[in-house]
Amino acid sequence: MLKPLQETQREARDFREKGIPDIWSLGCVLYSICFFKCPFDVVYEKGDSVSLAVLSGNITFPEDSPYSQDMHDLITFMLRLNPMERPFIYSVIERANDIIAKSESRL
Repeated sequence: MLKPLQETQREARDFREKGIPDIWSLGCVLYSICFFKCPFDVVYEKGDSVSLAVLSGNITFPEDSPYSQDMHDLITFMLRLNPMERPFIYSVIERANDIIAKSESRL
């Protein structure tokens, strides 16, 4: 069941006040860098509710994505609805380094 929007906003505000970075936004930026669009552009283009799409937590990746499942998993991890389940920046950096190391070892 989805949390009420006010509760989610309160949690996000509490995180910001404690100085914890907004990993969800960083996940949106990473998705946009990889695919040249926001993870919710498809919903917007259909005329559906972007707010409901965000709250659903359903993120899809293009079928022809050139990126590994590890990269998709990292983005999905960063875009978790519950702020308490999102990684800290150190975990994001560690996973990104692992992805880079894997791709370099294949060359």
